[in-house]
Amino acid sequence: MNNLEKLEKIGLELYGPNWITPMSRLLGINDSTIRRWLKGKSRVSTTIANDIPDALTRKFNDVLAMANADKMCGDDVTIEMIVEIADKYKFSDEQRREEAIKAMKNAVYDTTYLSNLESIAKQWAAI
Repeated sequence: MNNLEKLEKIGLELYGPNWITPMSRLLGINDSTIRRWLKGKSRVSTTIANDIPDALTRKFNDVLAMANADKMCGDDVTIEMIVEIADKYKFSDEQRREEAIKAMKNAVYDTTYLSNLESIAKQWAAI
């Protein structure tokens, strides 16, 4: 597999049929450069194979950081944090609010994502 085939295969796998623009952004190159390569109008970078793993690693690390941004040790989740989450929502009555808080407390585990607690509060809220 040559560099262009590798680039195209990875681009298609990551982004589907409209892979060129997002792949060019990932690599920090102009999408017209990739289009020229595909049309055979210019030579493919001889170092693109080196650039792809680094770009993928950076992107993966950025996305992983987003996924874990609200990850906490369950012991660090306080009742104040739970109440603060609940208070972002409007409940039909105080009993529903208290049930939401109770459900959030029961959802605190060794590893807890605050977004999960937020989802529980939202389910109990009057929408």
